[in-house]
Amino acid sequence: MKILALFGSPKLKGNTNKILEMITDEFKDEKEYKRINLSKLKINHCMGCNKCNVGNFECIYKDDMDYVNKSIEEADLVILATPIHFNSMTSIMKVMVDRCQRLYNMKVNNNIVFKEKKGIIIATAGSSNSESFAALENISKYFFLSINGKVERKLFINSMDNKEINENDLKNIENMKNLLYTLYKDN
Repeated sequence: MKILALFGSPKLKGNTNKILEMITDEFKDEKEYKRINLSKLKINHCMGCNKCNVGNFECIYKDDMDYVNKSIEEADLVILATPIHFNSMTSIMKVMVDRCQRLYNMKVNNNIVFKEKKGIIIATAGSSNSESFAALENISKYFFLSINGKVERKLFINSMDNKEINENDLKNIENMKNLLYTLYKDN
């Protein structure tokens, strides 16, 4: 099973990174595991030109999204890991998701079948607001639809501005780690 972690934080040592590393630590040396730090890539914004909906479904841009698309297409399990910025995923991750319009056009508008994928969402929020993750969930639903993925589980940890990772968080992180290992082992 090929696991792809798409990391959308500009902070490579922040809470989301710590949690992602705790969950994926045992896979980091596996050739089937790939982590992409989106903040280190050059990905242009989608212009909505719809050129990716005709012909060979090529985007007008030739940038690092080509590498991301290839990685998504090869993956069996995709992890979206992002902190919450202004009650949504980071703009870094949103630019990548918007550029998945090509995949959406291929699958939904042109009935091209991709291999099925499993999905995991990991997110941290500074706020204690229970609605902090609502926009992320909605956008992620369409991202996973576009890549022919089904979300297996979500790990949302809020109030991170006012606390360290606590015992309950550690239990949830361990549960996510066990799920990832089970999904990996069973394929």
